[in-house]
Amino acid sequence: MIQWYLLQHHDRQYAIIFQQLADCNVDYYTPFYTRFIHRTDKKNLTWRKKQTPLFPGYLFIYFDVKNIHTTTLKKIPGVVGFVRRGRQIITVPETVIAALKLLPANITVKKTNEIECRNVDPAMLAEVEKIASHAEPYFRFSALINLLDEVMVKGASPTTRGNTVH
Repeated sequence: MIQWYLLQHHDRQYAIIFQQLADCNVDYYTPFYTRFIHRTDKKNLTWRKKQTPLFPGYLFIYFDVKNIHTTTLKKIPGVVGFVRRGRQIITVPETVIAALKLLPANITVKKTNEIECRNVDPAMLAEVEKIASHAEPYFRFSALINLLDEVMVKGASPTTRGNTVH
């Protein structure tokens, strides 16, 4: 069954990893956010646009375990391994990926106070926006793992979190 997985890798080896994944016919996705850095080498106030990974050192990959074994992907230079919970590899729900893919468009569209979401749960989108708002990459990744834990393991949607009846 084709699913999304979370792969950990060394930060500076994107090119090798992307090429090897393409050679294996594995789709991948890494969300980026745009930062504007003030240029100190210019007299006028100018800014440099820099794209930074939202989760440095992590990459979402989409493949079928029946066609490509996980050990094949772990052998790629620069790959550390799959993110696991105990011995089981974590799968990422399609709703989380869809919300992450909408995130950059959402930030741009917010300036006009119009947000259009298609096939994405608004609660999931709100959770992903909250994750992206963390300043530190470690906290973003930690919040992502907590969200995956709640959605996949406990079966709770982001709208029902904290409202469980005992």
